[in-house]
Amino acid sequence: MDRLLVVPEEREVSRRRCCCAGEEPGGPYPCQPCPQPLFPPNPTRWRVSVTADGIICDSAGNGAVAGGTVIDCKRGGCGRQTYRRKALGLDGSALGVCDEADLCDALIDDPATTDSGTATIEWTFCGAVIANDCPGNSGCPDVTNIQSPAVAINFVTAGVEWDAANCTWNTATGSTTDCRTVIEVEYTYTDSFDYPYYTDNGFCDSYSVTFTVTRTWICYYARRVAPGQYYAEGQYALVRCTYPGGVSTVGASATCTLAGGTVCSADGLTPVAPPTTWTPPQYITLQRLG
Repeated sequence: MDRLLVVPEEREVSRRRCCCAGEEPGGPYPCQPCPQPLFPPNPTRWRVSVTADGIICDSAGNGAVAGGTVIDCKRGGCGRQTYRRKALGLDGSALGVCDEADLCDALIDDPATTDSGTATIEWTFCGAVIANDCPGNSGCPDVTNIQSPAVAINFVTAGVEWDAANCTWNTATGSTTDCRTVIEVEYTYTDSFDYPYYTDNGFCDSYSVTFTVTRTWICYYARRVAPGQYYAEGQYALVRCTYPGGVSTVGASATCTLAGGTVCSADGLTPVAPPTTWTPPQYITLQRLG
């Protein structure tokens, strides 16, 4: 009787464990060999496509982002603000011939435009995919590479393991049991506008000056492989992002500055978000097409 009671209990535990394992696809598993065949008549093809919109950087305060001598209408407090086109150029000597109220009326203070874009790569080989090298590189003729100024996929690297202590990854060794794929995506914001610069040539005259700003987020997405996968297939989480500093502004008592930095996922699986007003997508997807 005792043996009859024990045997079904062990089988029930075994079934529960199998069920749980089936509900946790994606790891941890060791690295997998390249799937075959890679060439016609049945080539294996993968695809990553990333879209982002509303991209805009921050200002370090609500003062002007460009200009010369400080006047009251240009001053502002410090702190993270959505970037605006706010500028007025001024030589100190111009204050003697220009009326300050007229200068404040001439101050450029407009909402800035946002950027958007899509990047897509497709490829049919196993190995590191360096999108910036393809097409045009004889070593990777099977890469379809469509990038945009605002969104670019820089590389896809398979067969790595996460180094939590240094917020990075290393090439997987033969003993690695938690194999992953990492994708680097670069998001860029650019803006350019003209503003008046006043000078003293005996009159209150101005000429046009162009202000240009560029800010970039370098982001890394990762996912564990599942059995039979060379590249991890499915949804990738944003696990590391180096974000830009804000555009310096004219403060009430000093120049306002706002530093950039890096945010990191402790386990290399849980998504993170930088403290910037605009944040990159937390997830992207790698698809196996065939």
